[in-house]
Amino acid sequence: MDDLNRENRTLFTGNFERTLDDKFRVAVPARLRSQLENAQSRDEVIYVFYHLVYKRIMIYTVDGWYQYAQPLLDAIEDLDKKAKMREFIYKHLYEQRLDVQGRIKLEQKYFKIMEIEKTVEILGSGRSITIKAPEKDEQLMSEEEAAFMKQINF
Repeated sequence: MDDLNRENRTLFTGNFERTLDDKFRVAVPARLRSQLENAQSRDEVIYVFYHLVYKRIMIYTVDGWYQYAQPLLDAIEDLDKKAKMREFIYKHLYEQRLDVQGRIKLEQKYFKIMEIEKTVEILGSGRSITIKAPEKDEQLMSEEEAAFMKQINF
């Protein structure tokens, strides 16, 4: 097993539903919040990325961002493409801190694109936390998800 420090082993899990308040803040579930608070206690910000393609809001710790998202940018070899992607990514990335009640403020300007109204679904997504509009379809899983689950074969 790799000699990884505790931050490198952060794994966000779970599925929660929350309601936005009038100032577009959402309470991060306690199970997920503790890891974000640990990052803040090290004087780190939390990165909130608005993923417009998948209509998701992704929350990363500094460690999570530099271990997962940043290497994708760094891997782009074409300098012009890298500059364009860096500009695009960082204009949709916001530094945040949880408030004293464990809430994070979301940027309302993205809500229409992401189909977010008053309620959001918060998911532990491994190296990040995902916030999105709740699924309208109550289907348990897609065929693609079922095929993937068969490969895992727990």
